[in-house]
Amino acid sequence: MTESFAYVGSRTTRERNARGNGINVYRVSRETSAWQQIKLLYDLVNPSFLAFDRSRRFHYAVHGDQSEISAFAIDATSGRLTALGSQSTEGRNPVHFAVDPTNRWVVVANHITSTPALLPRYDDGTFQILSALPDTFTGNSRAFEIAITTDGRFVCTSNRGYVSIAAFAINHETGAMTPTGWSLTQSKTPRFFALDASVHHILVANEDSDTIVRFERGLETGKLLFVGVAARCGSPTCVVLQNLAHRRAAAKHQ
Repeated sequence: MTESFAYVGSRTTRERNARGNGINVYRVSRETSAWQQIKLLYDLVNPSFLAFDRSRRFHYAVHGDQSEISAFAIDATSGRLTALGSQSTEGRNPVHFAVDPTNRWVVVANHITSTPALLPRYDDGTFQILSALPDTFTGNSRAFEIAITTDGRFVCTSNRGYVSIAAFAINHETGAMTPTGWSLTQSKTPRFFALDASVHHILVANEDSDTIVRFERGLETGKLLFVGVAARCGSPTCVVLQNLAHRRAAAKHQ
């Protein structure tokens, strides 16, 4: 009879009064039912819930009381795990998760924040993580707003510190993103931005320079061109746009 493998998650933190030490991997003899430890993955905080992807080539673990999920590749012969990286669950204390039937998404339940997270899964088992900053930037910066254009081809995000809007192209076959460039907002603290109805322009609210500036967006390239100041107002933090033509059309159907 052939052997199988068992993967055991654990609690590891003092706050949980835990005695675990990571993810334990055991070889299980189907003939004798004996368990033999073959691997221990140290330095993992509360890898408390585990699951395979649909192909059973990859293994995932959420970190209880934290905000991350980690991915591992499984060696088909030895059963050993190789870390592929981690991704935020955008919540607190992920306690359960599942891979959808298409094997493209991981759905995570965050217990403390009572929020679900839907994370894309790539064919190599990883959650793509890209910096919103160019490699040449070495200062302090924080991201804020993020949005996908209505044509689904680009992702944009704002940076406070490196005062800019970053744009990323989406590969629709793989779901991977590639940076197309960074455009300086010519101001301070780009806290929020909004795409107009045509998605040809982006309006950026700069909280600490009291301005709303406008960019033109290349529909094919996604690159942004600074146009100028659209309006001046005190500490703008949000812009909501309404197209009157769309409103009139909606009213006719009421």
